[in-house]
Amino acid sequence: MKKLMMILMVTALVAGGIFLVRQKKLSIAQAGVQKARASMVRVSVARKGNLSVTRSYLARVEPWRSATVGVQITSRIMEVLVQEGDIVSKGQVLAILDGAELLAHVRGIEAEVLQSRMQAAASAATVAALKKSLHFREREVDRDEFLAQEGAIAQVIAETSLDQLNETRGRLNAMGKTLRAAKELIKVRERQLEQARTRMAYTRITAPFEGVISRRLADPGDMAGSNQAIVKIEDHSRFKICFDIPQSELLSIKPGMNIVAQSNSDMDLSISRVHPSLNQNRTLTVECDTAGSQNLWAGSTLQVAVILKTFKDQILVSENSLIPLPDGGHAVFIVENHLTKAVPVTVFVRDNGWVAINGVEPGTQVIENTYLGWNRLAAGELVEVLR
Repeated sequence: MKKLMMILMVTALVAGGIFLVRQKKLSIAQAGVQKARASMVRVSVARKGNLSVTRSYLARVEPWRSATVGVQITSRIMEVLVQEGDIVSKGQVLAILDGAELLAHVRGIEAEVLQSRMQAAASAATVAALKKSLHFREREVDRDEFLAQEGAIAQVIAETSLDQLNETRGRLNAMGKTLRAAKELIKVRERQLEQARTRMAYTRITAPFEGVISRRLADPGDMAGSNQAIVKIEDHSRFKICFDIPQSELLSIKPGMNIVAQSNSDMDLSISRVHPSLNQNRTLTVECDTAGSQNLWAGSTLQVAVILKTFKDQILVSENSLIPLPDGGHAVFIVENHLTKAVPVTVFVRDNGWVAINGVEPGTQVIENTYLGWNRLAAGELVEVLR
C-alpha cells in the first residue's frame, strides 16, 4: 500500500507540472509582442531672426568726472563742512583754513596801496601846477625878450625870466619822474594785493563742480601742506563704462561700435573712445558714455558685450541642437510623425547659445541635446515631445 501511495503522489506531481507549463505557454502566446516605448525629448522651434556676433568683457562703472580737492597753501584746517555722501553744488565751500596771517598781510598791502595812491595824487597835483606855471613863464620870457630888444626894459630882466623858466622846467621834469615812479609803485602794490587776496581765497576750499563727496580725507585741526587732499568729489549725473581689451583685439574694437551692458536692465550704448596708449598690463582701455545715471553705481562691475557683426534674416536654432558629424559637418534631429529624422545643416555663425544654419525651414521642431548626450537617440526612433 505504501508503494502504491508513493506512485500515485509522483504521478500527480508530474501531471500538475505539465499542466502549469502548458498554461504558461498559452498566456505568453495570448499576450503577443510588447509595444516599443517612445523616448521623451525636448524641442525648440527653428525661427527666422538676426544673430549678432559679440565679445564679452567685465566692465567697471566710473563717474563722469572726479577731482581730488586739495589746498594750495600751508595752513591749519579750521573747518571741514561736508561729509561723505553729501551732494554739493559748484562753488560751495567745502573747508576753511586758518587765514589770520594772510588777512593781516592783505590789510597791510591795502594800506600801502592807499598811501601810494595818495602820494601819486599829490605828485599829479604838483605836476599840474608846474605845467600852468611853465606856460606863464614861457609867455613872460617871450614878452621880456621883446621888451629888451625894444629897449623898454633892461636885458638882465629878460635873462632873469629865462632862468625862472628853466628852473620851472627842471622842477616839472623831476616831479614828472616822481609821478611816474609813484604810478609804477601803485602797479606793483596792486599786483602784490591781488596775489595776497588770491592766497587769502585759498583759505576757502570750494567745489569745482556739482557732485557728491565720495571721500573725506582731512579733519579740523590738521596741518595741511601744499597739495594735500581734503575731499574727493565725483560727478554722478552721468557715468562712463570702462573695460580693458588685449592689445591683439585693438583692430576689432573701434569707436562707434554698439555694446550691450547688462545691469538692472540691458542698456544699448556705443563705444565713445579707445585710449591711445597701453596700460601697464599691456591692455587698452575702452570707454562708453552713458546718457544719465541709469541706476548705476560708481565702482561697480557689469558684463558688457561688444557687437562685432550682425547677421540678418537667418534661420536660428539652439546651439544644443547641433550634432557633430565624423566628417566635420553638422546635423540636427527633427520630429516627423513622432519619429526622429537626421537633417544635415550648414552652420554660418554661432554666438551666445544660438546658431544660424541652412537646411531646415522656420517652424520646424528641432530636438535639443539631452543630459545623456546624443548616444540615446537614432534616426527613425519613436519619440514624444515634452510639453
